[in-house]
Amino acid sequence: TVTDGDLDTDTAPVSVDLGGNLSFLDDGPSVGAGTASTDSIVLKTDDTEAKGGTDANAFGATATDSGALAAALLAGAVGTVSYGADGQGAAPTIGAFSLNVDTANSGLTSGGDTVYLVKLANGSVVGSTVSVADDVDASNTVFTVSVSGTGDVTLTQTGALDQATTTSHDEAVTLGNGKLSLSATVTVTDGDLDTDTAPVSVDLGGNLSFL
Repeated sequence: TVTDGDLDTDTAPVSVDLGGNLSFLDDGPSVGAGTASTDSIVLKTDDTEAKGGTDANAFGATATDSGALAAALLAGAVGTVSYGADGQGAAPTIGAFSLNVDTANSGLTSGGDTVYLVKLANGSVVGSTVSVADDVDASNTVFTVSVSGTGDVTLTQTGALDQATTTSHDEAVTLGNGKLSLSATVTVTDGDLDTDTAPVSVDLGGNLSFL
């Protein structure tokens, strides 16, 4: 409406398209790495049985965690999840598992030779008395660590590791911290299918033991 000096008026209809003027922000989920409790998960093998013998302790030459480490990583991450206003959609998942050599020198020896951690093209990591992947073969491999697509970690021992003393044939030696780690990715989904991911990892020091 417009009005002139002697109060005459005129009107005109006007309009505006509100497309683009109204915005609705989506409240997405979030997830962090959290803290995984893995101290009680120990894969233990025996060098006597690894060389084809028998031992009363019956630990064997192969041990698997049956997904326990992956489950611990997932549980640690889930403790950090926020789904926001949309609430939880699908259950959290974990995948893209990978073994990572953090320090090549394992700190272990076999027959006095240094055992190196070497990652192979298939994703497994071997403990070998050679340090180059192309030189690894059965004759210099002492143990192998592998992880499946579903997160099962398996330790297979094929040679003997030196122990601190010779008074006991069942003295354990354990891989130390900062040598080998397991990593993965956790994905969370909210009620309208927005997702967030977080990398998670755990140091396998203390989780691999050899008798």
